Amino acid sequence: MEVVITAVFWTALYNAASDKRNYFNHVMTRMEHIVPVCMLFLDFLLNSVVWGIHHIIFFMVIGTVYLCVNAAVTLGTGKPVYDIMTFKDYKTAIAILGILVLGTAAWFGFWGLGVLRHRKIKKVWETKKNV
Repeated sequence: MEVVITAVFWTALYNAASDKRNYFNHVMTRMEHIVPVCMLFLDFLLNSVVWGIHHIIFFMVIGTVYLCVNAAVTLGTGKPVYDIMTFKDYKTAIAILGILVLGTAAWFGFWGLGVLRHRKIKKVWETKKNV
């Protein structure tokens, strides 16, 4: 999910979210969207747990709950949480579909990399074991 959040932020939301007049907020906005994805990649590299293909359901459930909360806040206050998701025109549907596709692709990408990494580690382990 963090990969999707970071990708959407830097491609679609950064200019609107970044307040360059307030240096602290400008730096914090960047840090809030750089540090978590860096930690995710570091964890992925150091962690030997392989993502299960069936775990994608968690991505879908969390994304759906977040979408509902986002819609409730946006429609309740009249002010969109994110400029690209106003829930008033077709752009919201396109954004949601794009996020879903990007998230699913990221999930399968991490799953595939995890499987490849696991096979390589297993191969090295078996080679050392037979020596």
